Amino acid sequence: MEVDSDKKRSLRDIESDLNYFSTEASKITRNLVLLGFGIIWVFKEQLQNSLFLKISMFLLFLSVVTDLSHYINQTLKWDSILKQAEKAGKKSDDLISVPKKLTKWTERFFYTKIVLGISAYILFIIFFTIHFFL
Repeated sequence: MEVDSDKKRSLRDIESDLNYFSTEASKITRNLVLLGFGIIWVFKEQLQNSLFLKISMFLLFLSVVTDLSHYINQTLKWDSILKQAEKAGKKSDDLISVPKKLTKWTERFFYTKIVLGISAYILFIIFFTIHFFL
């Protein structure tokens, strides 16, 4: 496992991150359901005829799924690192090396969900411009 020597974390910090990411996964799941109902309810008539809205809704869905996957992935990774360190006898305040692979995946998830979300809103803007202003 490749290690990023500049990123050392205490077990307490890792455990805190683990709790944070698992909590966020629950929040995002709830938001995903509410977002889906909201978009369908507000634009239910336009959804039948607008490719822009259908694609926007799909991109928003993918963005939220990517966000959720990001938190689930981080939860599993930090949990694994925490368990390995505890087995090795590390204490809560001990610094350990964070695998470089973990930070690369974090960045990939982050940028993917941002690009998907921005793309969806660009399509929303196109839809609203065509539908309401032209």
